[in-house]
Amino acid sequence: MSSKAPGQRRLFLNIPLLKATTYTLLIGLTIWGLVLILRLLASPEPLEKDFPIAPLIATITSLCMLFYALTLPLPAKIISKQAILHVICALVLNLILCLFPLPLFANVFEQAGTYTPRNPYITFFAVLFVLNYGWFIFVRVAIRVILFWNRLRRKYLHWALTHAHVMVLLLGLMLLILMIEAAILFSFRERGWLVPLEMVPTLFFLLGLCAIPIVVVVPPTALFSYIVMKRTTDRIRMLAMATSMLRQGDYTIRVPVVGEDEVAQLQENFNVMASDLQHAMRDLQSERDRVAALLQERRELVANVSHELRTPVATIRGYLETTLMHWNEIEAEALYQDLQVMENEVLHLQTRVEELFTLARAELGRLELHCEPTDACEVIQRIVDGTAPLAWRSSKIEVVAALPSELPLVHADVQRLEQSLRNLLHNALRHTAPGGIIALVAEGGATTLTIHVKDTGEGIDAADLPHIWERFYQTEQTKRKGGGTGLGLSLVKEWIEGMGGNVMVESTQGQGSCFTLHLPLTKSVTLSAYASSNLSSDL
Repeated sequence: MSSKAPGQRRLFLNIPLLKATTYTLLIGLTIWGLVLILRLLASPEPLEKDFPIAPLIATITSLCMLFYALTLPLPAKIISKQAILHVICALVLNLILCLFPLPLFANVFEQAGTYTPRNPYITFFAVLFVLNYGWFIFVRVAIRVILFWNRLRRKYLHWALTHAHVMVLLLGLMLLILMIEAAILFSFRERGWLVPLEMVPTLFFLLGLCAIPIVVVVPPTALFSYIVMKRTTDRIRMLAMATSMLRQGDYTIRVPVVGEDEVAQLQENFNVMASDLQHAMRDLQSERDRVAALLQERRELVANVSHELRTPVATIRGYLETTLMHWNEIEAEALYQDLQVMENEVLHLQTRVEELFTLARAELGRLELHCEPTDACEVIQRIVDGTAPLAWRSSKIEVVAALPSELPLVHADVQRLEQSLRNLLHNALRHTAPGGIIALVAEGGATTLTIHVKDTGEGIDAADLPHIWERFYQTEQTKRKGGGTGLGLSLVKEWIEGMGGNVMVESTQGQGSCFTLHLPLTKSVTLSAYASSNLSSDL
């Protein structure tokens, strides 16, 4: 079997071995038959000794061997059974082509005087056989070298440039060799342009000498061209590798800019393009993450709201159905308790709806904070007075306030401050066991008022602390207790920061939590800060 290398069909015919041998033999025999017929038609007399039989035989046999070398397919391996078979067939074919015409022109050799009639052409046959066989081997090796060279110059630019330079040099040297050969042939003009048989070896030797410049000049020139071209193609190859990595998603890839030529400009343009693409992809990634987060928030919101609203509605409906069905049987005290339960559930629904409404207004940029001088102590005391009895009665939790006698006014929205404290207090009540204590402590400072909401509850896990201010985030404790929507703490943060303050938390699991609010004092708020706080409230 043959291996067809790339470009092989463009160099030779790839005819199978048997057909190629048959075709070559038929061509050789046909040519010699035509020569014999033409000779007989020209003159039936024997040929004279000055007939150019040697060049004629050498030319025809060399052309036949060239055709044979070009038609055979290249073996898959240089050393293989197929390659050995090709060499043996070429040897036999060369022998036939050399021996066949000699009996037809035996009288020419006999008339030459140099050879005996008994052995007229041994030396000529030996030289011709060796040269033709060497010619076949040379062509076969040259074909393989040319194919390898073509693969190189198609794959690598510096080899293509080196090839172009070497081809120009070879054309010049071949032209020089042709001129030398013409001069040698012209020297035989006195003999009628016929090369004597004894001059054939000398002629081949002279042609070999003409090929010396090719061997001496071409390799170093090709090496110099390769080195010079490779410096440029290395930059292009590096640029191609960077382009491939960029296509695979590595937007951080850059190439060093070398020189000031067109390739350097291309390298610089690539770096600028890669940088722009990296920024664009980063923006797209951020936008995608933001959209994905929003979608996730919406899904969590729908799930949490559905859960939060379904339970109160189901509770209210159950109490209403029971009350309507047994209206005449229910005692006043029991009816009063049922109505209280339904009122609490309605308040719970109202709180959740208010949170969602506040969130919607904040997202639309319509959340307004009306900040004014506010007595924080009054707000804290009102919350504690309203919550402490119910907390003790329902959960046996003590809610207390530790307030100084006098505290400066703070710059805050009364309604949002109260709602923030109620959210924190509601959170503490949910996670504090019966018998626990919740304390609201206020402390005055030079420029801020600090409010602490402390509890002795179960605390917050350290892994959850960085995320509790995120919308819809729920800790494992909150999920187990059937907590809210995960909006309470995020709204507290938005409101307090909108007032120009800040909020933080400290918690140890199993020991309780402490939420701290820092609010600016009225006297420390300048006109510009006041305007800034109003602007930042439109979150």
